[in-house]
Amino acid sequence: MSRAFTQREKVLLTVLALLLLATAYYRLVYQPVETELTAIAAGRVELESQLQVEQTRRTVLTRMRQSLAELEQAGASAPTPLAVYDNAQNVLFELADVLSAAAEYDLSFSPVTTEGNLARRVIGLTFVAPDYDSLHGIMERLYGGPYRCQIGDFTFSAAGQSRADLIGGPVRASLTVTYYELLEQ
Repeated sequence: MSRAFTQREKVLLTVLALLLLATAYYRLVYQPVETELTAIAAGRVELESQLQVEQTRRTVLTRMRQSLAELEQAGASAPTPLAVYDNAQNVLFELADVLSAAAEYDLSFSPVTTEGNLARRVIGLTFVAPDYDSLHGIMERLYGGPYRCQIGDFTFSAAGQSRADLIGGPVRASLTVTYYELLEQ
């Protein structure tokens, strides 16, 4: 029961076979390669972006190292390292020592805040120094203390009978000191 195909059937079968081959090529070769090329292009863009970030980071790090080297050559002291959390007792001893020159003082503590591996301990200070020079000495000792801190919201005014006498009379100061501590991982 086999019969010979007509010329028209042979052409149609050949066209059908070519269509099947083209579809198989498109689905099995072309589409996966095109998808992979698109993924590679997207990965390349991401890698170029990361490379640019790393180059910027390297430039900043190089500048920082140069600045540190210049500071070292100029004889500046090294930055104070961060204390390890919980350094509250040492901070209080330091504050008591620094504020011993004040006639009176008041401390107010805010809750410790953390961000990443950094803890911030904010302390509000109000004190009365015997005179402006004592105030200046207290501020110098706070700033140059052994624990890394930032002084902010600083105000001062005359505290004595004569409110206009800032140099010779008592001086009231108010400020916040933020101590930074390193959380152990």
